[in-house]
Amino acid sequence: PHEMIPRTEEDKQVRAESILDIFVTEFVQDKRVLDVGCGEGHMVQSLINRGAQIAVGFDLKKEWKFSSYEKGVWTTNLEEIKKYAPYDIVIAYDVLDHVQVVNPYELLHEIKNVLSPSGRFYIRCHPWCSRHGGHLYDRINKAYMHMMFDETEFLRLYGIAPPFTMNLINPLDVYRDWIKATGFIINRETIIRKELEDFFKNLHPILKEKLDSHNVDMSNLEIEYVDYVLEKTKLDEQIF
Repeated sequence: PHEMIPRTEEDKQVRAESILDIFVTEFVQDKRVLDVGCGEGHMVQSLINRGAQIAVGFDLKKEWKFSSYEKGVWTTNLEEIKKYAPYDIVIAYDVLDHVQVVNPYELLHEIKNVLSPSGRFYIRCHPWCSRHGGHLYDRINKAYMHMMFDETEFLRLYGIAPPFTMNLINPLDVYRDWIKATGFIINRETIIRKELEDFFKNLHPILKEKLDSHNVDMSNLEIEYVDYVLEKTKLDEQIF
């Protein structure tokens, strides 16, 4: 729905507030919180507004909507993240499917090293095989478009290249492997699904051929998001 796509600064701040309301199932007041892949920084601002002891936003982009101060920090520097550790809460909302500079295993290890022994790590994954996994909805708002055309076709037809997303066709297996391999414990796994419309079950032969070329199980096309709450094992040692 078009009304769910944030476009204004007000919309983006409301989205950040909503993410905290729905996604982070604990109070953030007086907590030390890290937002990995913080984008323009609205979530950090929301955390500060809710009384976080300190909120740190990390992303690779060079510009922020806000300026750092005592309780709020926006940075591209991994060492600065470590300076404020350990964190009671770490958030990675729609991040793991898009990492390029490091691989997901490295990122998860880095996060585990800055998470407090009793801390929780909240992850939302938005798999490539989901209906809007190509992140094109703010420009081409059609489901599964990223699976119908390759990058060359997008450039020719629409003049854009799709944002980078790892092409995971069995996302649940991959996510669980990442988590297990990095020593986290799954406190909660929530799979959000949406039943495929008949249109996608009976595609035009040309479109069906394009979709079939990815070898994606139809049940995985129903996955919208996968949410995790992770914890550390008691044997893990902190490395700052």
